Parts: sequence; structure tokens; C-alpha cells
Amino acid sequence: MRTCHKLRTWVFSCFLIFVAHNSSTLAQQQTETYDVGVQYNNRQNFFGTKRIFHSLLFKPTSLSLPFQGYMIGIEGGKNPFVSHIGKFIRSNSTINKWTTCFVYNAYFTGDSDCENFDSSGLNSNAEQIAFRPIEDLKGDISKMIAERDTSFPYLKLSPPKPFTHIIVYSTGFNTAQWESLASYKVLLSNLVDAAEPWYPCLFSTWIWFDACKFNPLFIGISWQSFT
Repeated sequence: MRTCHKLRTWVFSCFLIFVAHNSSTLAQQQTETYDVGVQYNNRQNFFGTKRIFHSLLFKPTSLSLPFQGYMIGIEGGKNPFVSHIGKFIRSNSTINKWTTCFVYNAYFTGDSDCENFDSSGLNSNAEQIAFRPIEDLKGDISKMIAERDTSFPYLKLSPPKPFTHIIVYSTGFNTAQWESLASYKVLLSNLVDAAEPWYPCLFSTWIWFDACKFNPLFIGISWQSFT
């Protein structure tokens, strides 16, 4: 009986520790979410913009494109400005999965910041900064062209192949950002598939990526195409 009592006491103690740990973790996550939410609401109210034109900020993985490249978000009516620049990168959790980090974000700072994140837009001067963040993009592109993406060396038999093309797409009139991203994925996938009618080349991962003749760097643009 003593043994059973000790066992029950031990199990109950472990349960309390588990609950306390998870409650602390949940509270921390809620605080982080709240902080990002406060940052975002303050900035959105200041800019007077709509979430539909920067949906990538809130779904950096599900809306990410499976290609090396960038998404430039331009917002504002009479005084347009660059509100964010997302970079499509391979996820650290899965080889064949992509996500987005942000080179520049005028709305909030968080877990999705790139290593070279520019925080200069996180104040009331973002509209005055206007298109200066394009300089951040130029610097990041130059670095990537020089170094290329070697974050996933699995099955690599040779250094990453240089980019063969730079492809630029821009949102048409009356189009939300998520719609632009969906269209860009289809258009670019068709180009890659037509140039390399070999399935592995389509998603630019694994060993076959370096063997593909068509290896584009993608730059997408979305802008406030309706009010």
C-alpha cells in the first residue's frame, strides 16, 4: 500500500509540474501573440491600410511560394510606400517545405524576421521612408546571388547552380495579395515545368535542383490595387 501511495504521489506531482510548465509556455505564447497584435493594430491604424494587402505577414508558411525569391508589398493611396519585403526560404523543419522571412516589415517584428531584418520602418516614419527598403532588397539579392542558398546541403554533389533568369511579376488591378501569390505560383510553376518537363525541377529542392537548366530568381510585387 505504501508503494502504491508513493506512486500516486509521484504521478500527481509530475502532473502538477506538467500543467505548470505548459501553462507558463501558453502564457508566454499568448503574450508574444498579444505583443505582435498590438504592434500590428497600432501600425495599421496609423497607416489606414487593409490586411488583405499584406496577408503574407500572417501566413508566412501557407502563402509562401516554393521558389527562391521575394515578395514586395506596396501600400498607401496618394503616398505609396513599401510596407514589407518577404523572402521565400526553405523551412528548417522539412526539406520539401518553404516559408517566408521578412527583410523589411513596417508593421511588426517577430519570429518571422530574416537575420538581416531592417527595423527602421517600425515607427511613424515608414511612409516618409517610402521606397528606401528597396535598398535592403538589392543588398539581399546581391548576397544571395553571390552565395546562393546552401542551407540544405542534403544530397548536394556540386555547389549550387547560379540563377539563370530574374522573373518579375506584378499584381493587376483589383487583386488582393493572397490572390497574387496564388497566381504567381501557377504562372511560375508552368514556366519551370515547360522549361524542365521533369517533376523534381518544379519545386526546386533535393539534388535535381542543381541539374535543372532553368533556375529563376523570382520577384513578386503586390500593391493596393483597390480601396
